[in-house]
Amino acid sequence: DNNCIALVCDVTSVESVNTAITTVIEKFGRIDLVWNNAGYQGEIKPTLEYDPVDFARVMNINVTGMFLVLQACAKHMKDGGGSIVNTA
Repeated sequence: DNNCIALVCDVTSVESVNTAITTVIEKFGRIDLVWNNAGYQGEIKPTLEYDPVDFARVMNINVTGMFLVLQACAKHMKDGGGSIVNTA
């Protein structure tokens, strides 16, 4: 019995997140548990030398990406329950 699948998902893309969640729903019928963990450390530099573009990438992955996965999963879990654990 195949009770596990591996997916690649760009958490900064609503389309990619929705595609991944749709794939899970099609395979298993529901979502009971989500461990929502996406993180990017960014460059290790002093603040005055840190590239704002890299900082924006950190925020897009670590904050916006976390929210997009949380929102997409919660929409499918709202009636059936379950748990979402957010870590970064």
